[in-house]
Amino acid sequence: MLSTRTLCIALALQSVCLAEVRHEGDSWTIDNGVIGVDIDAATGAFSVVDRRVGYTWASLPQPRPSRNKWRDVAVLDDGRLGIRCIADADRGDGKTIEVQATFYVPKDKAQLRVEIDVADRDTEITRFQLLPPLPSASDQGLVLFAPYANGVAVSVTDTEWPRWGGFSLYGDQPWVGVVDGEQGYALIAETPYDMMARFEATERDGRRIYAPRVDCHESKGTFRYPRRLRYCFVPAGGITATAKQYRGYAKEIGLLKTLAEKMQAKPDVAKLAGAPDIWNNLGLDWCREAKAAGIDRAIVNGSSSAEQMEGIKALGFLISKYDNYEDCIAEGGPGHYTDVKIPDDCPLKANGERQRGWLTFDKKKQYMKRCSVKQTEVARRWIPKDLEKHPYNARFLDVTTATGLRECFDPNHPCTRQQDAEAKRSLARYVGDELGLVLGGEHGRFWGADIFDYWEGMQSGGFYSWPAGHVGVNLPEKREDIGEDYLRYGLGQRVRVPLWELVFGDCVVCTWYWGDSTGHLYHAAPELAAKKDAFNILYATVPLFWNCRPFGLNWKEPALRARMLESYRNTCKLHEVIGFEEMVGFEFVTPDKDVQRTRFESGTLVTVNFGQEPFALKDADTDYRLPQYGFHVRGPHVFQYKALVDDRAVTEVRTPGYI
Repeated sequence: MLSTRTLCIALALQSVCLAEVRHEGDSWTIDNGVIGVDIDAATGAFSVVDRRVGYTWASLPQPRPSRNKWRDVAVLDDGRLGIRCIADADRGDGKTIEVQATFYVPKDKAQLRVEIDVADRDTEITRFQLLPPLPSASDQGLVLFAPYANGVAVSVTDTEWPRWGGFSLYGDQPWVGVVDGEQGYALIAETPYDMMARFEATERDGRRIYAPRVDCHESKGTFRYPRRLRYCFVPAGGITATAKQYRGYAKEIGLLKTLAEKMQAKPDVAKLAGAPDIWNNLGLDWCREAKAAGIDRAIVNGSSSAEQMEGIKALGFLISKYDNYEDCIAEGGPGHYTDVKIPDDCPLKANGERQRGWLTFDKKKQYMKRCSVKQTEVARRWIPKDLEKHPYNARFLDVTTATGLRECFDPNHPCTRQQDAEAKRSLARYVGDELGLVLGGEHGRFWGADIFDYWEGMQSGGFYSWPAGHVGVNLPEKREDIGEDYLRYGLGQRVRVPLWELVFGDCVVCTWYWGDSTGHLYHAAPELAAKKDAFNILYATVPLFWNCRPFGLNWKEPALRARMLESYRNTCKLHEVIGFEEMVGFEFVTPDKDVQRTRFESGTLVTVNFGQEPFALKDADTDYRLPQYGFHVRGPHVFQYKALVDDRAVTEVRTPGYI
């Protein structure tokens, strides 16, 4: 919250600062009274002052000061508050391309919007930089992004972070951000399919400071179309407020469709609330046994007889099937579906080669990719036949969203990266909307969040020391084999932040990757299953179980069955209550970031202690000591905790109708 004094200062500044464009020599200013943007045409440097709090974001001197010098600067004459100018940009092959940039500030908004175009859109390019990075003013800043994970917040001075190289903005979420205490900004790619986020290190007072920039990439070798991005500045609210800037944009363009909205068109979506994702279907008898043991809902993956499947559905469970329309064409064979043509149906790369896909672990079988343009027509032929024999109420599409977008140069089924996304959306709409199945997939992407109902893998952060894509193969035998990068980054609470949940948490149910399930490493480090439960509780997400050995919590072994049921009770009963709610707040409670808190739209507060030392928490008149991976949750419809009572961990879970 802004203080009264801060608000008064901001209002006073705004009252004397009229919306205008002004310049003195090479220095140009665009000011709408909320923010002021200063652009130095001679160097390409720029800065933004947030007049609401007096905070200034300023680019640092560039290693190549001649880069993106602006010339022919002119005030816009189309009613927008801004300027248009020209620069010679390095197009990636040692040559330059003349680009036209438009900078403008919408009325009454703390946003800077940028449009980039060229005179000849057929001009060949590889990539070029748009603007220099805009770092935090202090060394306490954090860079926010989602590198094939639900989100990380990395210190701007962290020289050890292994993935500063950058990533495509057509991946998980098309934005990056920077926060400095309460202030922050989100840098959103409005045309993300041919844009990259890069992290550039600049020197400040002898220290390396990292900040993001956005690069323009080719579309089938040429510029092809204008690129657009926007900077959205927040005066307070830090990580939460910054992430919400993209949520607002996703709603603006129609990508924000909540589970509650999806449930209106597809009632079975309601069965996702409190449903763990379980692989290795053991049949109706097992489902009845699980139900009797307290598992009220579940996603059960795998086929049974039609009669058994109807019985499983009658228990209130979802029964899903693995399916794959991308990595399913075996080189030298007919593939999973026998009506494919090799190589004609495979994507054609720019170099004339056909796109390969999955290679089995023994390297004996090479799969090929099927072009996304061809996938829906195959699904239309085969899924109805399958449903005639097996009455699934859900379906899991492997690879479709996990794989990166690609271009196809085959004249019979060409596509750009954006058209690739649209073709995959077409497949998803057929399965999820037309067939009415609860739709799951492998790893989520922003461009499918309005169609998919659940995604595996969003909770996992990668950095595996084992081949996680090959389930159960070469798992670490002991804790020291797991790998420090996985422990520090993949499961590291001091780096992870719930950017996905703050944006899309109430739109898609998310869980762990199937090669990184809740109990995947239980044999080597059982405490990691407790840590994963703690993340599920903090984020209001669900676990993923492999119901078999050697990489799961095997139901047939009493101790492992008890651990699975404990995980279910602690995570899924909470998810039943708040799993479809928007996460409206996230914070680090302690300076070391080991204690974290989330808040949901009903007012439910969730506190989790990841640290080794107990954390003291007071709720009303009761004192709680949360042990490592202990938690405390209070809301209108849920109360649960795991706390120390005389040095013994005691857990209590209460929701309507459940204790």
